[in-house]
Amino acid sequence: MAKQFTVAIIGGGIGGLTLAAGLLKRNIPVTIYEAAPLFQEVGLGLSIGPAAHRALPLIEPALRRIYDSLITTHADSPGFERFRETWCEVVTPDDQVLMELKARPSGQTTVRRADFLDALVALIPPERAVFGKRLVRLVEGEGEEAVMLEFEDGTTAHADVVIGCDGIRSTVKQFVLSEEEYARATPRYSGMYGYRAVLDMPDMVAAVGEHRARVTTLYLGKGVYGVSYPIARAQQANVGLYVLREEWEGEEWVKPAGKEDLRGDLAHMGGFVQGLIDVFSIPFSFLFYILLSFRLVIIERRS
Repeated sequence: MAKQFTVAIIGGGIGGLTLAAGLLKRNIPVTIYEAAPLFQEVGLGLSIGPAAHRALPLIEPALRRIYDSLITTHADSPGFERFRETWCEVVTPDDQVLMELKARPSGQTTVRRADFLDALVALIPPERAVFGKRLVRLVEGEGEEAVMLEFEDGTTAHADVVIGCDGIRSTVKQFVLSEEEYARATPRYSGMYGYRAVLDMPDMVAAVGEHRARVTTLYLGKGVYGVSYPIARAQQANVGLYVLREEWEGEEWVKPAGKEDLRGDLAHMGGFVQGLIDVFSIPFSFLFYILLSFRLVIIERRS
């Protein structure tokens, strides 16, 4: 039976669409308000752990079917099927395998964010989404009155429940938290920055060898760590190298870097990491959306 209350979701990204699909499955009236003129996803890849993988069908069975149809796993590389349930191998600074971590039943999985979002759109009836609606204010009703939503274009809407899925600069968060709480929740440097690159698989194999290129690897070292894993049906690999440092110079969240920066930060790491640095290419490109409390330097291979 239809529920006797309405829900407004602010933001039509992966989080908003996933939530909407789960609510609609339970006959809860929901409307998604999206600031953009269409559903779109910013960012590259998405990887979820085994607990989240098990949770997907509890939200809506179609969610895991969609996710599983799009993911890259270790089994996408011929000869590496036995690593299907492997999360990662942990490698020491002297290139020794310390352990293999399992993540049953899913193993390491990655999906392109835009592909996942495009597939989720099919679960949402068109009449449940309103575009071009940038929220500017929430006014909580008295007693049983619904919350009023005010949008940048001068229009308003009402809902019994408003849920913010509007990202790192959430407008909803401003009205949920006190001024002090909101200030504490503002993104800030966490003490770690990272270098990231997307490499074609032949370059990855040349850098670290066939096994290391095709099996997700966590590289551990003093004050640093790195991770690499196959993406795009094992046609490419994603590489991230992360450095602990207390201070970050400047206000920008992303800035250019050269191989001298990489070598300076990672000189004590083993041959695998040095091989990765060798195949990182220039010119550098910049990422315009980054994670909470984190700074990034992006190095993206140009063909």
